[in-house]
Amino acid sequence: MVPLALVELALGVKAEGRSLEDLATPLSAEHAGVPSQRGGETATPATGATTG
Repeated sequence: MVPLALVELALGVKAEGRSLEDLATPLSAEHAGVPSQRGGETATPATGATTG
């Protein structure tokens, strides 16, 4: 369990007291064309994905 704790310290996200929407853009917002918080561009749906 100690190695896993070290991985969490290195890769973990400081998420305490924050809503999920503050951490990541919801998929429904990405499909609606709302700019992504991860790079400023709008995400394009994956091949075969439906929009609507």
